[in-house]
Amino acid sequence: MDNSKFSPEFLKKMEEEKRKADKTIKEFRKQFFDSINFFVRATDRGAITLDALLQILAGESFQDHKRYPQTVPLSTADIEYYEGYRTLLGNVKRAILKGELTIRQLTTLAPVNNEPGIQSWCNEDDTLKSVDNMRPHGRIVVKNEDARAWLISLGISAPEWLTDSKQATAGITSPVPNSERTATIQKTEATSWKVKAREIADELFDCDTQNGCRDSLKNYSGRVMEEMQKRNIHGPNGLIDNQNTIKREALQGVQWWAKKQK
Repeated sequence: MDNSKFSPEFLKKMEEEKRKADKTIKEFRKQFFDSINFFVRATDRGAITLDALLQILAGESFQDHKRYPQTVPLSTADIEYYEGYRTLLGNVKRAILKGELTIRQLTTLAPVNNEPGIQSWCNEDDTLKSVDNMRPHGRIVVKNEDARAWLISLGISAPEWLTDSKQATAGITSPVPNSERTATIQKTEATSWKVKAREIADELFDCDTQNGCRDSLKNYSGRVMEEMQKRNIHGPNGLIDNQNTIKREALQGVQWWAKKQK
């Protein structure tokens, strides 16, 4: 594209919008991989993330085409999903404050109902918030049996997939071998660090572009490795201290380098 046709102010504005869009995409990627990781780890402990529980219950009616025809306008479905999520969340918060539902921290499964941050969150007014702004943190989980008992106490039929088994997942009732579950976690972690490595590489590349310079793939790999260590970003096997690993697994070829204007 011939940029000479546009004013410097317009080009500067477009560059700002591009950076905003890139930042938004990076944030969505991180949220996606974090959600998968938290969900799998919770499942391994016989629990489900509170956010996943709310999302599944709020959206479950739309998955059953016999009860909810696909001809319903998307706007109506969005409104009913929002209302369902907010109503369920309100019940969750009241149950937490009354001690009727025990929520836990993902790593230790220790109860966190009385933590100041949780109490403050429970007392927030969600009336004008979007789902993204009212949802609980992904590390907050509830044991499957506790979730089941709480739903029954509200007169809500507990879904078949929400069993007492530690193997329970949404839509999956058969046991999953620990080896397979471990492999899933490792695969998620491996994918996550590669995405973060490319995000850092993008930051370095954009900074070089603004300063009118460019580096080699080898040097970008080394700089990314240093930045990952500063930010405590590790691979599935811990600290990555070999820049060739980052080059080979995350940056070379079509993964990143081939897409950059030299």
